[in-house]
Amino acid sequence: MADKRAALDRDPDLSQTNAALASMTALARVRWGFEVFGDGLAFTSSFGAMSAGLCHLVSVARPGASVYFLETGFHFPQTLAFRDALVSQLGLTLRVLTPALEKSALQAELGPEPYRANPERCCEVNKVAPMRQLLQGVDAWISGVRAGQNAFRDGLAYITRTQEGQYKLHPVLDWTSKDLYDYLQSNQLPTHPLWEQGYTSIGCAPCTRAPLDAADERSGRWAGSDKTECGLHYL
Repeated sequence: MADKRAALDRDPDLSQTNAALASMTALARVRWGFEVFGDGLAFTSSFGAMSAGLCHLVSVARPGASVYFLETGFHFPQTLAFRDALVSQLGLTLRVLTPALEKSALQAELGPEPYRANPERCCEVNKVAPMRQLLQGVDAWISGVRAGQNAFRDGLAYITRTQEGQYKLHPVLDWTSKDLYDYLQSNQLPTHPLWEQGYTSIGCAPCTRAPLDAADERSGRWAGSDKTECGLHYL
C-alpha cells in the first residue's frame, strides 16, 4: 500500500495514474483505491436511482466497508427505506453525516423552505459543509459520478485532487446509464423505488422531480433554475 501511495504522490498531474485507471474495470478501480488508501478512503452514497451499482462494487472490494450518507432532513422517505434495505443486503456499515446547523435553525434563517429561498445556502449547510468536515479526516473518497450526466462531470478524470489536497476517485466515470442498469440486472440489485415512477436522478425531495428532458437524466434536479450541482463535486 505504501509503495502505491508513494507512486501516486509522485504523479503531479495524475496523468499516469489516470491512464492506468482507464484500462481497468470499475471493480479493479475500487480495489485499487482501497489498496492505495486503505481505511483512509471514504465512500459516500446518495442512495439515488441506481446507487446500488457502486455500493455493490464497494461491498465486493471491501466487505463490510463504511458508506457515508448526508442526512439533509429533506430526503424522500423512499430514499431512507432504500438506503437501509441496501445497506443490509450488501453488508455495508452505514455512517450518517448530519449538518452542524440544525434544520430548525436554517429555517429560522431562511424561512420554512430554505431550498427555495436560497438553494445554494441550503446545499452548503446540508451537504457541502458536512462533507468538507469528513474530508479533513481522510485521504481520499469514492464518488459515483458518471461523465454522461452533465457537462461538468464530462470534464472529470478517474482520479482528481480536491481543493484541500485529498484524492477523489470516480470508478464508474465511463459507465453509461445502460451500463449501470445492465450491472444492476446482472447482479440482481434493486433500483430506487422512485425509479419506476420515472425519477432518473434523485436528491432531496423538494428539489427533485421526474426529468423534464428525457435525454438528460438530471434535468429533474433543481428544475426551473440554472443550478445543476449541489456543490459536493466542486470540492
